[in-house]
Amino acid sequence: MKFIRPMKAGRGQLPMDDADILYEPKWDGWRIQLHINKGDMVAFTGNGKDVTEKIPELSGWREGIQAESVILDGEAVCIRNGRPVADDALYRLRISRSERIRQALHTHPLTLILFDVLYQDGLSFMGQTLIKRKMKLNEVVVSRENMALSPHQTGSGHNLWEHTRIHQWEGVIGKRKDSVYVPGIRSPFWLRKHHARVLDVIILGYRLEPDFAISVGVHFRTVPYKPVATVTDGFTETLRRELLHQLEPLIIGQEGATRLVTPVLCCRITYKERTVMHQLGDTVFQQMLPAVQPDNCNWIP
Repeated sequence: MKFIRPMKAGRGQLPMDDADILYEPKWDGWRIQLHINKGDMVAFTGNGKDVTEKIPELSGWREGIQAESVILDGEAVCIRNGRPVADDALYRLRISRSERIRQALHTHPLTLILFDVLYQDGLSFMGQTLIKRKMKLNEVVVSRENMALSPHQTGSGHNLWEHTRIHQWEGVIGKRKDSVYVPGIRSPFWLRKHHARVLDVIILGYRLEPDFAISVGVHFRTVPYKPVATVTDGFTETLRRELLHQLEPLIIGQEGATRLVTPVLCCRITYKERTVMHQLGDTVFQQMLPAVQPDNCNWIP
């Protein structure tokens, strides 16, 4: 059984009241694909990297999978204080020394969340509807302490959206019940909706063209003043002029179109997406923070 490029959610407006959509939490971890063939078990990341040796939890997960030969699709997450923490899950991907992996079993334990089944006993289920694949998944998987089926709601996603907002989860994904699994695409039949997260940041620079934007950063434990976003939205013309009045006297250099400034001004932004390298997407400027010092602008996991 070879690695299958996972189907991903596309971009678009997710309707929250649709009887034909199944709503699931958007888990803040990393995609995992499990290949089981009798006693053999292999784990791949979403880009096809074999991470079997990094996951000693596999043997426990195997006990809850009632199939001799199967390919399962899901998410590996680290739950802390009742919510998935992406940085903790990414830490598990980064470490490779066996001693640190053994320690991480206790400090950063992985939980397996399963939401799809692709093959069983050599038969493909990818051409079947999502509802039928969910039924098969329920037959195959028995939930355990660190392994579960992704919960879902049908008909309306409002309650799930509110639950994920209150508990600071990433958001919601909506999947059409009749959707088939097409490897390697961003499907228009799977749509995601992210909650906006708030972050206090340091202004590192600005540009005037092709449109006004500020470059912002935060402090990480090992990297101070790390750039995390270029913010283009949320500026009125009046605000732009006021910002330029404050920023122009602080210019200390230039990189391309960006004028670098002494990092002494702080502001608040929101964002909805982030990469594994902590680059933020869908950012919006909210307000300046004249009472906040740069030393207090730290990354919030």
